[in-house]
Amino acid sequence: MKQIAKALLGALLCGAFAFLLLWQAVPDWACWLGSGLSALVGGGLFGARGHSHGGVLHIDQIAQRSGLGDVAPGCKLAGSLAALVLCVVSASPWPPLAALCCLAWLTVKAGKTPLGRYVDLLLLPASFVALSSLVLLLDRSPVPQGLLDLPLPGGLGYLSATQAGRQQAVLTACRAMGGVGCMYFLSLTTPMHEIMEALRRLRVPQVVIELMVLVYRFLFVLLDRQQRRSTAADARLGYQGLGRSLRTYGQVSAGLLADAFRRASQCYDAMEARCYDGQMRFLTQHKPLRARHAAVACSGVALLGLLVWLSPGRWSL
Repeated sequence: MKQIAKALLGALLCGAFAFLLLWQAVPDWACWLGSGLSALVGGGLFGARGHSHGGVLHIDQIAQRSGLGDVAPGCKLAGSLAALVLCVVSASPWPPLAALCCLAWLTVKAGKTPLGRYVDLLLLPASFVALSSLVLLLDRSPVPQGLLDLPLPGGLGYLSATQAGRQQAVLTACRAMGGVGCMYFLSLTTPMHEIMEALRRLRVPQVVIELMVLVYRFLFVLLDRQQRRSTAADARLGYQGLGRSLRTYGQVSAGLLADAFRRASQCYDAMEARCYDGQMRFLTQHKPLRARHAAVACSGVALLGLLVWLSPGRWSL
């Protein structure tokens, strides 16, 4: 039942988003065809893969086995951040989409990340981006004034999708997914301790690095605890029926909050017992920067920058 519900949710979300984007922008038959195909793809991906947190727990293992592990972490960090900045400042949706496709290909092909695992990880931010874009697409108005006007009950006006809202939604979604592609390339090809060491060499304040390490560590700890609690609740039929499911979610969330405080206290006691002096040290292997790696990174960033520069309306954000 859970897989069916996920598939229906994915189909509805992707189909509605595609319909609002294509409505009156292409012929009617193309709009319905694109919406139907998007619904099928979204339902298939959500139903087959889901967007559980199991894949998230293996990010560091994927990075340890990455085919790009011999590339200097500073090179990957600088290239990813430069591409991220270009995606954010782009006034056209095409440069972020190009960055997402190229970096996804590098992550899967050169980094040897399993395609199914990459899609599984990509579904979670994609669902949030699609839902947020729907909010930008639709706006309430007292009179019909959009590309699509849905009457609201009780004389509350219309739920309209305007051309300006559609353009903003597309641009925001592409920027967000381009940024996700940049960060996934970095996190799936570079272990966390190498990223921290690269940040330290860039003279990032020590307190910032420590906070990043602790937050990163606790994300996995809390996700693992949430997964264990949800599995235990499911084994006890805690998700049978809407009312029982809501109570179970509340109990799992409350227990997770208590776990967070308890694990934080245990972590602090462990650090104090090991004579923590305010500095975290990582055992890293020095990886020299090779000329061909630097050339590929600079060329990719330069091409993306050129694409951003040549895109229409490049001065407006």
